[in-house]
Amino acid sequence: MLSKELILEVLAKKEGHAYAPFRVYVPTSAPSGDCYVRYDLVYEYSDVRDDYTPCSTTNVSNYRIREAYLVRVASDGGACVQGEVLTQVLQQGEISLAIREDLENTAHLAPDARPVEKDGERYAADFIGGYHGDERLIDVALTADGRAIDLTGDEPRVRRCKVLEFLQATTLYRWGTSSAESHGTPVAEHTQRIRFRADGVRNKQTLFWLCNDFHARKNATFLQMFTMKRVQNGAPVCEIFETFGDDGESLGRVTLPLEPEKERVALPHPGASLIKYSSAESGIGAEVGFRILGDSLRVDNTWVQVRPKQGDNKWYASFCSKHGGRVPQYGELWELELFAHIDYKG
Repeated sequence: MLSKELILEVLAKKEGHAYAPFRVYVPTSAPSGDCYVRYDLVYEYSDVRDDYTPCSTTNVSNYRIREAYLVRVASDGGACVQGEVLTQVLQQGEISLAIREDLENTAHLAPDARPVEKDGERYAADFIGGYHGDERLIDVALTADGRAIDLTGDEPRVRRCKVLEFLQATTLYRWGTSSAESHGTPVAEHTQRIRFRADGVRNKQTLFWLCNDFHARKNATFLQMFTMKRVQNGAPVCEIFETFGDDGESLGRVTLPLEPEKERVALPHPGASLIKYSSAESGIGAEVGFRILGDSLRVDNTWVQVRPKQGDNKWYASFCSKHGGRVPQYGELWELELFAHIDYKG
């Protein structure tokens, strides 16, 4: 009989970090009953506030799902899980939130913050949120079947449960405004309520805007991304994907070569709210999508980008304000739910 229980593995804290990283093992459909998808949730922390270069991951204190692996678990007793990693299924990368700003003026920027200037446009040199930084923790809580799990301890530990719920609340800060004296100018409050069960993961996000002058760059307000692996070490993981609209109608099925492409290829599907990934060889598949809650925002654009270096087919979904377009108004509350299920048939 296949297990319907999750495995939670809390790891040891890194030196200087207030919170510990953890892993969540979600059972798959493999007949052996010992194959899980392991989601790695890392705690990003850096109090460096004067590095404004792209992808520096500074001025940050938050958790994020960094990657996922298909693993065969041998035992899960004691302080750690013993097993074998079969393949990576979710490439490292931000999948929850990343927002980039067009700069109407630069008077508010720190002296060393250099914006990008190209073709008469001027915009922030980096995104804010998650991996990109400028996001700091306000509150965090983890529960397993309703029981609180301490993430501030020093001892690694393992437990099984049916439902795992993780909540974090953070503040997003404007790029280029942090300094030794300040984390920067707040632009929004961000919450994530991530729930793991045997049928996959759901992440309900909210974004409460704290300003009226943030000009989000077109197609650069991502609240939904997914880094599904296409190929690893020449072997297929999920090389096929099919996109669907809100009405359930297929928007197209794409089968890609297993060898890395020479160039990035953007495949726009503006109405896609669901993607099904599959493979003709690996036995791995996935469904991932989103739904807007409370009619609180609108889709700007969605597309899948075939990324040669990373070996994934990354789905991007960008959003904008129903009222102010790319300039959300103070007090707007955006609500969105991500759902994802990666499975392995064996």
